[in-house]
Amino acid sequence: MLLIITDEHLKVKLAEAAGNQMWIAGALVIFACCADISWDMADVPADDFGQEVNRLRFGDELIKYLNYYEDRKAVCTLFQNATPLIPAEHIFLTAAAYGLGGCFIGYLDVRKASGILNLPSNIVCLFLLPIGFSDETPNSPQKKPISEISFFNEFGRKLEILS
Repeated sequence: MLLIITDEHLKVKLAEAAGNQMWIAGALVIFACCADISWDMADVPADDFGQEVNRLRFGDELIKYLNYYEDRKAVCTLFQNATPLIPAEHIFLTAAAYGLGGCFIGYLDVRKASGILNLPSNIVCLFLLPIGFSDETPNSPQKKPISEISFFNEFGRKLEILS
């Protein structure tokens, strides 16, 4: 879920919720990247595929701990953390194609931002994505050669055409 923020007052409040990074308020638009946290893995049967995946990825001990952790809203927020990132990345890439800049803001008081946006209790704002024209032209980053970050079939085995 994405909210499109153009109201100057809301942009300032969101910038404050992002650790007083006031440059955020100067963006043309801010996308508030949100997720529905009403799904709780503690309510799902142990043999559910999602539970199996979580146990495989994170281990039984962590899943047991999280399922018994008292603050359910915090656990649900943690598990939905990545939910808005793919649609937001598409917005980011589209903006870049039109010569605009953007920056993912994860340094954010999610409770405060969610309150500013008047979100219902089952929706939480996890990231901000301010989009606008950059005040500066950054230097091109030094990039590693593809042969240093890509391997063939196993770690450390170089693809011969890249070597």
